[in-house]
Amino acid sequence: MLFFEISNLNYTYDNEIILKNINLSYDNKDFLSIIGPNGAGKSTLVKLILGLLKSKNEIHFKALQRKEIGYVPQHTLANPNFC
Repeated sequence: MLFFEISNLNYTYDNEIILKNINLSYDNKDFLSIIGPNGAGKSTLVKLILGLLKSKNEIHFKALQRKEIGYVPQHTLANPNFC
């Protein structure tokens, strides 16, 4: 079952192309890993999928809703003395 699909996703920031022509479909039987060097746009792609950044292109959710996706950023603003 198709969870979500991205077609021709482009993203620019301050007139710099960050992501260009990204196509991706994610099925419920798939495992998804996003790998690449620093500055390749991995975090930007995840933030676009989560809706934390807005793009002109649509990310179409099929059997999965955006709110059902978990995300733990590398750096958080959590208080280290919380517990």
